[in-house]
Amino acid sequence: MEQYKWTKSYGEAIRENQRTVRMVRINLAVDELLRSLIDIGTNAAGRGEQKEILCALRDLRVMIHLHRKYA
Repeated sequence: MEQYKWTKSYGEAIRENQRTVRMVRINLAVDELLRSLIDIGTNAAGRGEQKEILCALRDLRVMIHLHRKYA
């Protein structure tokens, strides 16, 4: 994965061990990812990043569902 502006917050979210802190980090990462999608817009050069953002959002969505299931 390339280093984009959002990769730090995404990495912190998926590596966090404390449940309550994890949810805060996930929400921050989702916000950062959505902002990045808006910034990219329809720019053809950003298509690779768009795919990575969508994959990261799916990952975080799974983590949110797991948190809700086992909280």
